[in-house]
Amino acid sequence: MAQYTNLNAPPERSLREIIDEKIQTRGSATGAAGVKDLGLSGDVVWPRPDGTAVSVRDVDLDIADARQRIEDAEGDLAGAKTRIDTALDAEGHIREDEILRNATLLGETVVQEINVTDKLVGKDGAFTGTVDFANVNVTGELLAKEMSGEYLYGTVIEGGEIRTGSDESRGSFTLGDRAYIYPHDGYAAPGIRFTPAGSTMIHPPGLGILGDQLALSGGKSESGNTSTLNVRSSGLAATVTTPAGSAEKVNSFTANNSGVGLQSRVTDGSESATVRSALSQVVGGSKIPGYATIQAAAGGVSSSIEVRQNGEAIVKSGGTVDRSLVVDTSGTWVTTNRSGVTESWNLEETASDTGWRTFPMNSALAGAGSPAYRIKSGTVFLRGSVTLPGASWSGGWTTIGVLPAAATPTFNVQRPTITSAMSQVPETYLQTNTSGQFQVWIPRSVAGTTVIQLSPMSYVAG
Repeated sequence: MAQYTNLNAPPERSLREIIDEKIQTRGSATGAAGVKDLGLSGDVVWPRPDGTAVSVRDVDLDIADARQRIEDAEGDLAGAKTRIDTALDAEGHIREDEILRNATLLGETVVQEINVTDKLVGKDGAFTGTVDFANVNVTGELLAKEMSGEYLYGTVIEGGEIRTGSDESRGSFTLGDRAYIYPHDGYAAPGIRFTPAGSTMIHPPGLGILGDQLALSGGKSESGNTSTLNVRSSGLAATVTTPAGSAEKVNSFTANNSGVGLQSRVTDGSESATVRSALSQVVGGSKIPGYATIQAAAGGVSSSIEVRQNGEAIVKSGGTVDRSLVVDTSGTWVTTNRSGVTESWNLEETASDTGWRTFPMNSALAGAGSPAYRIKSGTVFLRGSVTLPGASWSGGWTTIGVLPAAATPTFNVQRPTITSAMSQVPETYLQTNTSGQFQVWIPRSVAGTTVIQLSPMSYVAG
């Protein structure tokens, strides 16, 4: 146990204690001063200012415990420094093994791989590896080389491509600034490319922009067939092409501000056929309203039909001699042009034949031989005869009947005729005036049974 020494002991006790100390000192392995050997059970105790006893053995244990704590603190400081460095580095980057369950990234974020199971909201980010998001909300620009997913929502996508349809059995489409392929020459333009399931086409169908027009293409097949529809504000054009040896057969439809047209042609110029209509057309320097044409050409020979609003219809046939048929308000004309010499004939005058037609007759007359008129090749002919039963022919003009306008002359026409009383009235005349009045003139009164022949009358109509 510890020894207690009273340094303020009374004098009568001090000498005794000094003697006892000397005795103990002689029995110890150490002297009265210097390093003390307390042995296995020795101890030194002293009081603290608060009166608490302190053992030298307890101090040694406290020192050892303090040394361990210092070592632990040093380790904690080193770990804290590592965490601080990691936290500072993570301010701009996320570690490879980090899993984000709900993250809000403010500022520039560079990540090689992120797997987000809930929602990622970011302002600026750059992902260089594989990125798997359940939900992405980007308030600025989203720049990506390749994106895939079930749904994609956004307002502006710039550059690159968007592709859908991972199931090849159902086909797919691609949206991009070079997705549309013009089938005739393979030119790539902004638009949509459609890839049918199992397609072997040279160029796939698509919808794109070519200059100022919207282009719809059916693609180009392995055999070279193509079909396109180009639409702009001023009109549209639909075209189907088919290979024909070294050339192509082209069938097209156009509609624009000037009219509508259909055309079939071979690109080597060997054949063509065109149908076109327009509200007006300039022909020979003159503007003709209401114009429609049909034209065909083969082997260097062409023919056409033109219909104009002014009442003209023109049929033309080319070759060594140009021939045309013109129908206008003046008649039907056949025109030929041989070596620059033009000749014309009116078909209504030279080729028409109305056949025999009756006309309204004076009710007082009796006809024989079927009185009638006929217009053949532009000439008016009459037939039959008349009498005046129950009365007498008076001297002067008597109206036989009225002929239609088509059978009237341009001036009054008179012809001498034959009667059954030539000895009595040798000078008897027939007349047709410009009003269509068909009359007979008898110089004096004769019996009504006198027969007046109508066949001597003929003249040019019109």
